[in-house]
Amino acid sequence: METGKKNSKRSKTKMAKVSNTIKPKKIRTIQEILVPLDGSKHSFRALDMAISIASHYSSSISALYVFDLPLALEFAVIDPVGEKIQKKIIKVMKTAKSRCKDQNIPFKSIIKHGKVGPDIIKIAKKGKFDIIVIGKREISSTSEIFIGSLSHYVIHHSKIPVFIVK
Repeated sequence: METGKKNSKRSKTKMAKVSNTIKPKKIRTIQEILVPLDGSKHSFRALDMAISIASHYSSSISALYVFDLPLALEFAVIDPVGEKIQKKIIKVMKTAKSRCKDQNIPFKSIIKHGKVGPDIIKIAKKGKFDIIVIGKREISSTSEIFIGSLSHYVIHHSKIPVFIVK
């Protein structure tokens, strides 16, 4: 009988040691969501998912529109092209703001000229976002090999979680 008591004490001691070594992880909350937009149905699907996440966590959304003009157009003075791009960006951001406002989600727009993939990553770091919610276009695997995929680029270069919406 005494050996039973010893084993019982040992197992309690071992259990106490195990439970003392396990520390609960701090649960991250999602407060700032970055949503890259380009006006496509895929990007708006990502915005809708971000709105759903934001309403659950009481988060805010920053919509990012990065436009990349071809080198020839950057140096040329072509007003109609610039105006067309500007009108598209304004329309996309107004739509995004309206969708967020309908759900009482705080909204901020960010517009940047540059390289889309690298600028998404830079802004995600600089803005201290908790997650990137991005739409994925359905392109063939052959096309993805040759031209790449923006969502693929973001996944592999981001230091924060990336949520892909199909």
